[in-house]
Amino acid sequence: LDVADEPFLPLVAKTDLTFEVGPQAHGTLLAEVVRRQRRLVLDSLDFIDRLNRSKLSEEERSPKSVEVFVANETVSYPRRPDGELAAAIASRLQGSDFELLRPGDAVFEDVDTGDLIL
Repeated sequence: LDVADEPFLPLVAKTDLTFEVGPQAHGTLLAEVVRRQRRLVLDSLDFIDRLNRSKLSEEERSPKSVEVFVANETVSYPRRPDGELAAAIASRLQGSDFELLRPGDAVFEDVDTGDLIL
């Protein structure tokens, strides 16, 4: 892997810090998401600067908790006997990244019929 051509910071920096703000579909640019990303980066740089100058408040130095999502498994898209994709992500899930799925929730939608598939 030639990291010189890699656009992702964790692959080119000695240490990494990655922010994911969304959901945002690939190939789109949503103004609100851009504003949130910009604010997150600027606030983070401000925090790091104050940390380096020992200027953090007592509240900023206190322990915090954060909700963490962990991938439990990978589920393949349903396919037809010939190997062609038979379904897409269910429409109701679009824009709902990182929301809890419960047993029995339909995840896929048949591309021909629109039927929901578990």
